[in-house]
This record gives sequence, structure tokens and C-alpha cells, in this order.
Amino acid sequence: MNPASPNKQDDTRTPTITPTHTKMSPDSTIDWWSSWADILGVSAVIIGGILAVVTAIGWGFSFKAGKLKDAALEREGIEAQQQIAESNEKAEEAKNNAAQAIERAAQTQLEAEQLKAQLAWRALTSADFDKLVAALSPHPHWGVVIGYVANDPESTALLCNCTKPFGRPDGRRPAMRTNTPAH
Repeated sequence: MNPASPNKQDDTRTPTITPTHTKMSPDSTIDWWSSWADILGVSAVIIGGILAVVTAIGWGFSFKAGKLKDAALEREGIEAQQQIAESNEKAEEAKNNAAQAIERAAQTQLEAEQLKAQLAWRALTSADFDKLVAALSPHPHWGVVIGYVANDPESTALLCNCTKPFGRPDGRRPAMRTNTPAH
């Protein structure tokens, strides 16, 4: 007999093993939830940190893109203002050129009118033609010869003006002869 065991029957007992997970005690349930809460909390902090870093990087890129866009718009605005200024200068120059051209045309018109007035006595009016035709009509057998200075624009213009009333019914013009040789 074993001095430590007073009873022999006690030694013959078979040990029983109880499963630990078949029934959870309240202490083990709290431990289980606590471990999962710790895992989920740490995961949430890690995911939150990653999201914060990604958000910060995205905000940084967005900020930089906005600055680049603003700089590009400012450059384009400056270029557009320069082009507008150049266009305005060209328009002002064209306006001045047009005003000068109008002024020159008016001056030329005035000079032409003055010259026309000075030379009016050299041209035959329709009243003068009527007088010539009336004076020559009683003498149809007379021939008309008109003399003019060759290569003289004024003389040639007067010649063309004078031949109109002396045209014949058959469409032929009167004889024309130059009195001076060509220069």
C-alpha cells in the first residue's frame, strides 16, 4: 500500500478529460471576444492609417495638379492678353491707314474736280455740239476733218468727244488727221 494514498480504491480511478470548447465558461467567452476585438482594432488602425496615407498622397497630387493647371491658365491668359494687344495695335494701324487712304482719296478727288473746273472751257458741252450740228446741217456736202496732237491725252480725249456729233448714218466716223508728228 502506498503511504500517500490512504485508500486503494482511489488509485484505481481512471482520469477523465473534459473538452475545453464544448461548453464555454463566461471567462473563456470574454477572452475570446477580447482577442477578436484586439485583432479587429489593430486591423482598423492599420487600414485607417493606410487610408490616411493614400488620402494624403491623393490630396497632394490633386493640389499639385491644381497648381499646374492654374499656372498653365495664367500663362495662356498672359499670352491671350498679348495677342489681344497686338491685334488691337494692328487694328489701330489699319484704321489709321484707312483714314489716311480716305484722306488721300478725298484730296485726289478735290484735285480732279479743280482740274476739271480749270479745263472745262476746253471741252465741248452737249449745247456746243447742238450748235455745231445745226450750223453744219444745211451743208451736208461739206466734209469734216478734225485735227489733233498725237500722243497727247487731252487732245485725244477731245478728239473722241468731238467725233460723236459728226458720225454718219452709215456708222462711219469723220476723217481724222494729226497736225503734228508724234514725239
